[in-house]
Amino acid sequence: MTFASEIESARTLKGLNQRALASLVGISQPFLSELENGRRLPSQETVQKLASALDLSADWLYYLLGQIPPDLANLNYEMVSST
Repeated sequence: MTFASEIESARTLKGLNQRALASLVGISQPFLSELENGRRLPSQETVQKLASALDLSADWLYYLLGQIPPDLANLNYEMVSST
């Protein structure tokens, strides 16, 4: 499972075409196509909006992208800086 395949699969399961999802998320259809084909990476804001629109966990999407979710990164920073 990859970020690209998860987004495409979730979009299809919700009965949305690329144009409809792109409109919900506030991105262009060509950009969404590039995300679904693994040619581009989303911003944190786009990950959050995609997760919300597709009823997915943002943490799961960050995991698929190989990124630590922002809340966990902040927690790690706070733990390190408080020692």
